[in-house]
Amino acid sequence: TVTLNVNSSLGPTSFTRSFAVGQPIVTATQNFDAVTAPNFPAGWTAVPILGGVNFVTTATNPDSAPNSAFAADPETVGGGTDLSTPQFPITSNSATVSFRHKYNTEPGWDGGVFEISINNAPFQDILGAGGVFLQNGYNGSIGAGTNNPIAGRQAWNGDSAGYVTTIVRLPSVANGQNVQLKWRFGADNNTAPVGGGWNIDNLVVSGNTQCIIVDNFPKSRADFDGDGKTDLSVYRPSEG
Repeated sequence: TVTLNVNSSLGPTSFTRSFAVGQPIVTATQNFDAVTAPNFPAGWTAVPILGGVNFVTTATNPDSAPNSAFAADPETVGGGTDLSTPQFPITSNSATVSFRHKYNTEPGWDGGVFEISINNAPFQDILGAGGVFLQNGYNGSIGAGTNNPIAGRQAWNGDSAGYVTTIVRLPSVANGQNVQLKWRFGADNNTAPVGGGWNIDNLVVSGNTQCIIVDNFPKSRADFDGDGKTDLSVYRPSEG
């Protein structure tokens, strides 16, 4: 964290900025490939909302075989479904989450959002919690359709035309806390593309960073005292 002190004709001011250093360290992954569909890994929970069609794992259209998580976009039922991770620790103020997903939903009415719970607090949208999308954030919003639990919110909706990678930097207040992540899908009670829905796969959490010193400096030949210079030396073949 760097404090910047600025002087100008408008007077002095100070502000701080945080910069991530080091290489990201992967602290959690999930690709849903070690379970038998429609089950989820231990600690993961899927819950239907307002009578919606629940999240399942499926072997249809995964990003990495054999499975992905999938929420169907219902044509008549509406409602929603939530998929939550177990709790896991974050030890960096610049931790990131990336995942692969594809969606094909009724544009403007059905779609998905991403939420976080920090230290057992209520879930809230990742942006409202202070997170920032670094790649492929929300592409629209959800209208006030009947029976949709995420109506009125920014969301992913429409057709992604295949899998895309979303990367989000978690809120800095998550540093030093346990967090849970949640994907929420919602739909109104009419109209949906045939076979539509939301596939999620290949989650990667980089919850810490590490600085590794790599010594790439060339060493001088016959430098016996470590001063970086070749030392005057004698080699005796008989003694090796």
